[in-house]
Amino acid sequence: MTKALFLLCLLISVYSQTGSLQITPNTPTLFAPSTYLVSYYTFQNLPSNATFLLDFRNTYIVVPNSTLNITTTVKDVPVNGASATCSGSICTLRLNSAASAFSNIKFTIGNLRNPFFQNQQPITTRVTFNSTYQ
Repeated sequence: MTKALFLLCLLISVYSQTGSLQITPNTPTLFAPSTYLVSYYTFQNLPSNATFLLDFRNTYIVVPNSTLNITTTVKDVPVNGASATCSGSICTLRLNSAASAFSNIKFTIGNLRNPFFQNQQPITTRVTFNSTYQ
């Protein structure tokens, strides 16, 4: 009975998650230009107006104030129309395409500069599905 209850709670907690976001540099050299891979696994349908907010203000990663180069895939299929803009070390990524539940979405964003020392760089993130659900 206890194992079944634990398994049920585990399944409910997994299903209630909206997704999992990871950010990693593609070039590990310190203080060098690099593209970054932003990977998001969604457990729910993602509408085309969803936004991904990445806050680099508390890091030593250098982010330009501009539109970034971006390539995007959903389930390893290229997606056209995605965009990424940064201002004040806060980047907004838009998929501009719907994605079905249980999809792995990958953004490769360009022209960032790695930090000048090796240390954990915590990045605040937020995914907004629409104006009423985050």
